[in-house]
Parts: sequence; structure tokens; C-alpha cells
Amino acid sequence: MRRFLSAPTILALLLGLGSCAPTIKKGAPVVPSQGWKVTSPSGLLTMEVRHFSPTGTPDYPTQPRLYFRVAFGGGEAKTEILRWSPLGITRKDADFTDDLRYLGESQRRVTDDYTLPRGKRSHFSNAGVEHVLSFETLQKARVDLMVRAYDDGLAFRYHFPEANRGPFTIAGEATGFRFMPGARAILLPQYEPGASQDQGGPAEWMTDLPAGSAAPAGARWALPALFASPDRSRWALLAESGLAAGHAALGLAGKSDSEIYRFRFPHPDEEAGRGEVQPKSSLPWSTPWRVLIVSDGLAGVVESSLVTDLGAPAAAAADWVRPGNVVRHPGASGLERASLGPGVHLADLAASMGWGYALLSAQWPSGGGSTWRKLVRATASKKVGWLIGPRDAAGLPLAEFSTAGLKGVRVAVSASGKPDVVESLLAILEEAGKRHLLVQFEGRVPGAGWDRSYPHLLSATAGRSGAPERDGASQARQNAIDPFTRNVVGPMEPTPIAFHSPAHPSSVTWGHELGLTVVFESGLRSFAESDGALPDEAVSLLTGLPSAWDETRLLHGDPGHSVIIARRKARIWYVGGLNGDAVAKTQAVPMELLGTGLFNMILVADGPSATELVVTKRQRNATDVQGIKMAPYGGFLMRLVPQN
Repeated sequence: MRRFLSAPTILALLLGLGSCAPTIKKGAPVVPSQGWKVTSPSGLLTMEVRHFSPTGTPDYPTQPRLYFRVAFGGGEAKTEILRWSPLGITRKDADFTDDLRYLGESQRRVTDDYTLPRGKRSHFSNAGVEHVLSFETLQKARVDLMVRAYDDGLAFRYHFPEANRGPFTIAGEATGFRFMPGARAILLPQYEPGASQDQGGPAEWMTDLPAGSAAPAGARWALPALFASPDRSRWALLAESGLAAGHAALGLAGKSDSEIYRFRFPHPDEEAGRGEVQPKSSLPWSTPWRVLIVSDGLAGVVESSLVTDLGAPAAAAADWVRPGNVVRHPGASGLERASLGPGVHLADLAASMGWGYALLSAQWPSGGGSTWRKLVRATASKKVGWLIGPRDAAGLPLAEFSTAGLKGVRVAVSASGKPDVVESLLAILEEAGKRHLLVQFEGRVPGAGWDRSYPHLLSATAGRSGAPERDGASQARQNAIDPFTRNVVGPMEPTPIAFHSPAHPSSVTWGHELGLTVVFESGLRSFAESDGALPDEAVSLLTGLPSAWDETRLLHGDPGHSVIIARRKARIWYVGGLNGDAVAKTQAVPMELLGTGLFNMILVADGPSATELVVTKRQRNATDVQGIKMAPYGGFLMRLVPQN
């Protein structure tokens, strides 16, 4: 359960922020025998750092190095989340693991308070404590270990404070994560180029693994990664944030010696062998944040915005950014024909549903942009914006898109995390923002936290167009895992929601398709539909469905099996649920979140068959509990509107 700071505590932090300037201890600094302790504002979370040699720990060297461990909770409920785990980083010119000399430390309070046009909530606020430990090598090369502790997690990064044009190259990182004994993991394999998969098709989440399990042959583990205590009373999500130009998107080694998960650079053969693997930059320079969201329940993980909080603030105003639903033609690549008729018809459907956008296929010919401009003019009165894609990241004609009046682009993202790929995506976001173009990435996005730095990055998809389709069982199961992992660290939508689509056949029930609309948080939500294809029972709920929320709550969660999430817009609540299992189940949904007053409920849930829906209408208040039956691979969508 997520803990919130009291008003006096927040006020004290805000007042202290301006007066608590970092101060390095003077004189000859002495390493404290018990190391350093960084504690979150409420005392709920603690990270200890110590320079020593842990005894009896395999795979650790005998010479003293920096290690850290993490504990969560208070009193008898205090739990060690991470056992002593290694720290350290190596540049080609300097080794920041052995023979470090302690220089001093500083501490300050940090607050993040901002708004975004989309997200789990409309207003974001978090407070933490930052502790900076400064060290140098025997050759006088400097490194700072920057640690931040919040009540919903912690983050740390390495900072090289010296000024030097370099360039300097990171050769490796000793950082590792050794979770509590008996921990279980939910991990996503990331296959190396040329590696074969037993079943073929896209990689799938693997659940309930003993911590330390090796990845399948030819794979490493991707970030984010979810871990639980043996009794599932503690949860931790490992991720990164603040990926900048020059850096690589990291993964975890496929083999974790002594249950220690260590970072790994991208594979050299990614991008057909083009581009460097190791990060490179001038100084000063900071690595991305290594983030660990920690909670005593899955709600604290799902509702956390820590990864976004750690992203750099946006450099420009985002008042032009408008989230919305997107209708695309049910063909495999959206609306392809360069004809105004089908385009106007698609815009009519979007307008009738109160949806903001329609999608053009990447194959739609531009004719120098003339056909795009004609379509934009022909549908201008309908107040529907046009997006185009997916387009490859290389050579995107963003200027032409903007001049033609298009509102955004769907970009096919390389699966590589090499620095050149990261830099190219950041360049796209920079230029798109200047031209007021929305961006949706298709595929794995390496830059968690980018949605704060670039608020026009509204979404990322679960996979790329043309990827092999999963069967119903597999797709339903993945849909019941992503809300606890990938969607925690940024906006994400699953495959296009579809009811009658030959190119996107629904592999789950219609109730499951409806549940996706609220379970997943995404600033752009795609529907692969044509006029008259939407089920009558669903039209009233989908008309004007919000794409930005004021509040988010996890009501029930069992990764891979079921999930129920409630999201509020103004005083209206939407609740979505998914069943990832092959057996039907009934879930009790408490109405406590409603507060005072009566609400009119509309519930659209699974019917007798996969393509039938049942509608229930009732009055509800905060004392009620609504029982909902979900079919195998099923789901539901509910709306609760206050009577006054």
C-alpha cells in the first residue's frame, strides 16, 4: 500500500529544501566504520552503503569495495529487500571499484512537484532525501555516488564531476542486486540477435521464478524486472530512469552468479553490428538512475510514479499536447488508400465517439505532402487530428508531417539499446516537440522517465507491427503482467483493441478487450475498428473515454492471473479488469473509493460466449461490493457517475 506524507511533513520538506545546501565535510574525511545510511522522509525505506569486504559471500572479492543493502518497513515488520550488493563503475581511463579514497559527503532534501498532460494522475508530487558520497581513485579521478531515498523507492547513480571534454568511455559496471533469500521473480527474456526461441514469436514474461534463475539460452533479462518476497508481502520493481544521449539502455545478465543480478550492455551484434556498445561522453557526466520501487503490496508498485519523477523536467511548455483515443482502419496497417472517402469515413467514426485522432498507414503516399494536406482539410470540421505510422526512425520527415497538418507520428523502435539508437530516439523527441508533433513509439522503449522530459511522448506499444500474433492464452497472460511491470515505468498500450477486425482478430473475450482500455495507462489508445463494428453494449462506455486521469488505484492484482484497476477523471470512476487464466473467476470489487453520495453504475462484462457482453445498471455507494464474473481470458469495464 502506498504511503503518503502528512501535510506538516511535506511543508517541512519544502521549507528545508531551500535552506539545506549540500556541504562537504572539511578536514581529513574518515570512512565511518558502519558506513552511511540514507533514510526516506517517513523512515520507511533505508539504504545502507559500506566500504568493506563482506565475509562468506561467493563471487565477492577479498579487498574492500563499496556495497549497499536495502531494508523496508518499521519495527518487527522491517524486511531486508536487498542483501549486501556490489557498487562500482569502470571507465577505460579509471577504475572506480578498488582503492577508492573517501572525500566527503553532502545531503539535501529533494521534492518533485509537476503536472503532465497524461499519466496515472494529473498532479505529481514526491519528496525524498539525497545523499552524495564523494570518492577518488589513486590517480585523483573523481566519482560521486548519488543516492535518493523516497517512501516508495530509492534510486542511485554515478556522477563524474570533473570538467573535461574527453571523450570518456564506460567500460563496465560492477553494480549488482542480491535479493532476499527465497525471493521470486517475474522477468522478461531479451533474446540476442540470431538466438532461436523454442516456441518462436515474441518474448514472453516468465513468472514465479526463483531469484537467480538463468535466462533461456541466447537471452538476457530485460528491465524492468519484478521481485517478491517468498510470502509476497514485499514487492520490488527494478528499473532505470533518466537515460540521456551517450548512454546505453542496460539489461540484466542472463546468468546471475550467487543470485546477484548484474547490468549488461547491449549485444555487439544488435543493429547488424553497427554502432558502439559502451557509453561515451565528456565530463561532467551522470549515469542514468538505477531505480528500485519498493512496497508492502502491489498497489504501491503500480501506483508509484518514481521512475517518471526522476526524469528530467521538460524544457518547454506542453500546453499543446492533447491525449486521446485513436481509431485506425481494421486492416493490418491502418488506412492505406490515398483516397479522401475512406479517410473522411474514419474521421466521422472518431468524431461520433468523441475520440481525438485517426491513424494513417505509413504506406499512405504523401505526393509531396499534398494528399496528407487534402485529407486534413477535408476533415478539419470534425476536430479529429491525423497521426501517421508506423514509420522507421531513420529519415523521418517530421517537417513535412508538420507542414501537412498531421498531429503526430507512430515510430517503429529498434529493439537495440545501443547509444546510437538512444541518441536517435532522443533527437526525434526533440524535433517532434519543436514542431508540436505527438509521438508514439512502437516496440520496446529504452528510455523510462522520458515521458516527463518529453510530455508529447504519449505512448509505447507492447510490440511491433508484423510481429507474430500470440494465441489467446498467451496474450491474456501477458496483458495481466504488463500493468505490474512495463506500464509502471511509462505509458503503454497493448495490441490495438479490436472487436471485428480481420487483421487483428480478437484472441480474448470482448470483455477482456474492454478491460484493456482502463487497465493500461496510455495517452494514445488505439481501436482497430470500422463504422458499426463496435458492440452496441460498449458504445456508451467508449464514447468520450478519457485518456488522461486524475487518480489511479490498483484494486486487485495477481501478476499473470488477474488485475483490476480503477482510474478517476474528475468525479467519474472507470474500473477495468482482466482475467489471464483459462478458468472463469468471480472478483469482488469494493466501492470504498466512491466516497460520499450515490453513483450510477454501468457494468459491461463477459456474456455466454467470447463475443457476447452483459450489461448491468445499478446505483452504488461506498458501502457496496460488486461481484463480477470474468470468463476464461475475459474481463470487464465499469463506469461510475455521481448522481449530483
